Amino acid sequence: MSEYTNEKVLLRVYINENDKYRRKPLFEALLDLFNSEGYAVATVLKGVAGFGALIVHRDDAPAERARRLPLIVEVISCLERIEEIIPKISRMMNDGMITMRKVAVAHYCTNISRQEKLKELKKMAH
Repeated sequence: MSEYTNEKVLLRVYINENDKYRRKPLFEALLDLFNSEGYAVATVLKGVAGFGALIVHRDDAPAERARRLPLIVEVISCLERIEEIIPKISRMMNDGMITMRKVAVAHYCTNISRQEKLKELKKMAH
């Protein structure tokens, strides 16, 4: 079994769909932050159900429950960059949770590298 040589950190930010930051949906504000900080990839995952620390048992209408669905915003980077951005994220949140875990990146490429690979393959074919 091979050892992982490209170890990174997966940062997950657990929020609700209706959370805001400066009148903007928090998930969008987080995406803007990650983009402005130069992160290569950020993803927002939408949960179908969930609950947090402030559990309120009510018989809400399905439309009301749909407005409070959980979201997970995640990015992968080196530990140093993750540790630098956590205080910025924390200041943007009223409720939620931030987690980190080590991950191994098995493969990563961008459209640019794919285009370059295609050009190389075409050259080799001729």
